[in-house]
Amino acid sequence: MGNKPARKNRVTQSRELSQLQFQARVLGLAGEQAVPLLERLRFLAVFSSNLDEFFAVRAGKLFRKRRQKPHTKDKLSGLTPEQHLDAAYRQAHGLYQRQAVLFAGIERELRGWGICRVEYQQLFPEERRQVRQFFQKKVLPLLFGGEKQQPTPPEKEIYLGVRLRIEEKIGFGFLPLPANLPEVLFLQGFRAGQQLRYLLPESLFAPLIAEVFSGCEVLGQVFFAVTRDESAARNALHSREAGRREKKEEAFGGHTAAMRLELWGEADSSFLPALKGWFGVKERQIFTTGAPLRFGYVGELEKRLSKALRRGLCYPAYRGRAWGEFSRELPVTEQVLEEDALLAYPYESMEPFLRLLWEAAEDPEVAAIKITIYRLGKRSRLVDALCRAAGMGKQVTVLVELRARFEEQTNLEWSRKLQEAGCKVLHGPEKYKVHCKLCLIIRQDGFITQIGTGNYNEQTAKNYTDLSLITADREIGLDAAEFFHRMETGEKAREYKCLLLSPKMLKKTLMARIEEEIAKGAAGRIFLKLNALTDPEMIKKLREASCAGVRVRMVIRGSCCLLPGVKGETEKIQVTGIVGHFLEHSRIYCFGEGEGERMYLSSADWMPRNLKRRIEAACPVYAHHIKEKLRRLIDAAERDNRPEGLLLPNGEYGKREELPLLDSQQLLLSRIKAWDKKERRVSVKKLP
Repeated sequence: MGNKPARKNRVTQSRELSQLQFQARVLGLAGEQAVPLLERLRFLAVFSSNLDEFFAVRAGKLFRKRRQKPHTKDKLSGLTPEQHLDAAYRQAHGLYQRQAVLFAGIERELRGWGICRVEYQQLFPEERRQVRQFFQKKVLPLLFGGEKQQPTPPEKEIYLGVRLRIEEKIGFGFLPLPANLPEVLFLQGFRAGQQLRYLLPESLFAPLIAEVFSGCEVLGQVFFAVTRDESAARNALHSREAGRREKKEEAFGGHTAAMRLELWGEADSSFLPALKGWFGVKERQIFTTGAPLRFGYVGELEKRLSKALRRGLCYPAYRGRAWGEFSRELPVTEQVLEEDALLAYPYESMEPFLRLLWEAAEDPEVAAIKITIYRLGKRSRLVDALCRAAGMGKQVTVLVELRARFEEQTNLEWSRKLQEAGCKVLHGPEKYKVHCKLCLIIRQDGFITQIGTGNYNEQTAKNYTDLSLITADREIGLDAAEFFHRMETGEKAREYKCLLLSPKMLKKTLMARIEEEIAKGAAGRIFLKLNALTDPEMIKKLREASCAGVRVRMVIRGSCCLLPGVKGETEKIQVTGIVGHFLEHSRIYCFGEGEGERMYLSSADWMPRNLKRRIEAACPVYAHHIKEKLRRLIDAAERDNRPEGLLLPNGEYGKREELPLLDSQQLLLSRIKAWDKKERRVSVKKLP
């Protein structure tokens, strides 16, 4: 990973460098032989996408800090913005080297399965005719006068750079590739030992470039991608849409907006000065990669696989238990009114919750449905149920957060559909994003409340580990009703009795819970499952707990700015991270143990943005059988012992050698499958 900068604070580290360590763990999955081969390629795609966002968002923020407050030191790492950037770019260069090696190895293994990516020079004559026709009919129209696209600030723009001779003059040209360029071109017919042959559209430009720049002599070419500061690019877009002119370096990606240049393959050295000057980047911002600049073709590959190949190259097909702890023979509403329920995605399906909404739409006892929406899939049965409820005369209120990153346009379109169906659509307070996942069904005789750790997205619920609590508890329902009343009227809310809402209550209450464990000394217990821990005050309080003898166990998937195991400081704290088949996304907070244990489910990570600048919610878990189910999930997570899962005091990851290898996700999958095989029909009283 390269030499790390000296760190003054012994127990905390940079959020950005910790995030890059997480990307290294994702990349590590692409090298695990136990992972099916196409899934390893998919992890390379995930790594590439994650790095796009890292440079567009996190590096962009560091560049703005360097420009505005160059000497300010980060509270957690003690680094100035320039030191921070230098360390991040150095660490990222090491990741790129590893990515190139892994990609080359995966492609070699895929060829052994008859799946071959080829270049133009490797095509047979009839294939060349096929791809030339494709280039002329599908690619050239997009390059010149093709379909107009809606301008959006891209995460990454892909260009073809060329060095041209025009008469006696030599110059450089940059041709932006359309975002809707086809991902992959599959070749017709099979060859001996090859079941699937394909090439990437970018591979067509080298031999056919003369057709793009007719009348010029092409002396050299390179494909490169530009990742811009997401905030600066968005501001430039808004300025252009408003009709204002921008300086070239701001609107076209100068020094403050271009975060990274990726070159696909080795480029002629004459290109580098031109690229540096045009995009205003330094040497450290240029990454040469042997892997494709776009990995969208991976999903298309899987669609083309035969069943036999899919069995050998992909994770086994899995559909979550359709009804979880519910009986399919009884209405979901009836079962929830009798007893609280918890759905654990993706091991269990979202189906019972969707069925609950459809029942509410038809139920004469239901007066209103209220829900928050942050991200949805391209298709949504949940929205269909809400529209149906509005059509049946129910009062349906939907709070749609329009500022969910990269989902603004999609959420605006869902808002229009909901409004057209008769739903009341809100967009939340101006000051705070609404990130909590809360649904309230108001009945003549009470409430049914659902609170989740993840989005109401039926597609990601099949791949993200999330929790969905459904309860008829009256006090929780009253709190949820108060929350929606506040969102609709803008009135100041009373103190909630059960729900913990940020920015007012959540952090204060969590601090109090930690203090209660500190008072117990060595008998104190804290367990946290989070996506990220970056809030300095919460880190300080956890350190205090460790110093008081409290045993703290945390499962944190991504950035963790607290360094565990530091003698005399955080030696009572253990941090593990799970990266695997599914994306770990659930948040669980536990304080104490035994009968007095307090458990909460939440949408909030322990980050400043979640605790101070967003509206989040945490819900207490009261039902004994729900707590038992959560303990089983927690036990599996704590026992997970895959490589690079244990956070070490130096900020790197290792393995707990004293424990055998255990994959918690596969353990839970095997338990679910065994349960399904044993008993297909599960009554509401039985638990998985």
